[in-house]
Amino acid sequence: MRIAFIYINPMGLPYVSHGIASLSAAVKKQGHKARLIDFTFGLSTEHALSGLASFNPGLICFTGFSNEFNEVARFASLCRKQFKAVIICGGVHATIAPEDVISAGFDGVCIGEGELPLAELAAMIELGKDFLHVRNFWFRSGEGVIKNRTGLLVEELDTLPFPDYSIFDMKSYLAARDGQLDVKTSRGCPFSCSYCINNTLKCMYSGRYFRLFSVDWSLANLARLKRMYSIRNFFIVDETFNANAAHMAEFCRRYPEEVGVPFECELRADLCTEETFSQLKRAGCFKVSIAIESGDEGLRMGLLNKRITDRQIIRAFSYARKFGISTQSFNIVGLPLETRAQIRKTIELNKAAKPDSIQVTIFTPYKGTALHKYVVEKGLLKRSDIDVSYYLATYLRNPGLSEREHIRIRKWFSYCCYEDRSRIKACLLLFREYVTPYYLKFGRVIPVWFKKLIYRYIWHSRMLNFLSK
Repeated sequence: MRIAFIYINPMGLPYVSHGIASLSAAVKKQGHKARLIDFTFGLSTEHALSGLASFNPGLICFTGFSNEFNEVARFASLCRKQFKAVIICGGVHATIAPEDVISAGFDGVCIGEGELPLAELAAMIELGKDFLHVRNFWFRSGEGVIKNRTGLLVEELDTLPFPDYSIFDMKSYLAARDGQLDVKTSRGCPFSCSYCINNTLKCMYSGRYFRLFSVDWSLANLARLKRMYSIRNFFIVDETFNANAAHMAEFCRRYPEEVGVPFECELRADLCTEETFSQLKRAGCFKVSIAIESGDEGLRMGLLNKRITDRQIIRAFSYARKFGISTQSFNIVGLPLETRAQIRKTIELNKAAKPDSIQVTIFTPYKGTALHKYVVEKGLLKRSDIDVSYYLATYLRNPGLSEREHIRIRKWFSYCCYEDRSRIKACLLLFREYVTPYYLKFGRVIPVWFKKLIYRYIWHSRMLNFLSK
């Protein structure tokens, strides 16, 4: 049968959807045809509906994050009026808020991982059989909502086919990212940070939630992508690339010979050793991202449940510098009842850690997380409808800081971290933070060539890294 995937991507960020790529591969393996309707590069609603009409799908699949769901629901309602296909929605928001999704008019909601249930659903629809009892799905029916058993996930990731990137306009995606492609070598996370949805997802499953693709599978996939596309470097977007030291060591040992393309990854500070960075350097890693989140150690280890000390954070960044690997820190401002003094501690910890670049976002209380429950119980939530990027708004009441102050602090955060090291870099980063909201607002209509310039010279500039030395 014909299956259409819809990628709304309202901010137009040129990042492929790993979920769609994996789902497309899974249904194609079963002999189905798949097509992507992708809004990333300015596709109009009229052209999207026209493309769907020419494809004539029997199943239309949506996905989206919490801040994207309003736009997802709007386009789904247009599809409902024009097509007789079964319309479903999956992804993280659908998993943590299925009631919201099913009430928005979708025929079905996929809760959790979708490769196995989607393949079963497609087969049932194609054969004209009753599909209302497929596991991992909720369905609307004349008798109400049918809530099937959930918790089905792929225990052995190597049984999955390689992700289907061909469904995307890879020429545009790679051009907009200056030749970088995101990839995954694992699923899930073994840790339980209170602001992250992973702990909630972990509780949904009786089996192992954190799983690794084998090194054989991962390297074969990366080598395949290297042959297929003009890739300058990979970004391994695993939640914690160094969560399994033995797996990472084998990957790094074999990577130069079997793939040999520079890469970056995300690490957890308390798991970093000198040997970690020695292995990464030999493998061709040129950049790592490490989360600080809050510079207040008590807040980080208590409210955030991220049990990493200041000393471990500073040490991890120092190891990276020793081996000549560029670094980026992740930070959050606007945490529940956070004070100016605590934000100042985050700035001071960044000064001590000396990352080459900084990412700072405003805390967003996503449904399903422990911190969402906390802010609701404390009466701190201003509104529950999350529809704006975490760069642009706060959803909390904070007696000491207004929303305007939170936005201003986010914009000036990087400047404050670098003003003592390089005033030029601090000013360039301040310019970047003031430009970012406009990029997020008009991302879909920005030409690919201009996205490439922004990516190369503003967001990931080697010149900025040099200025911080």
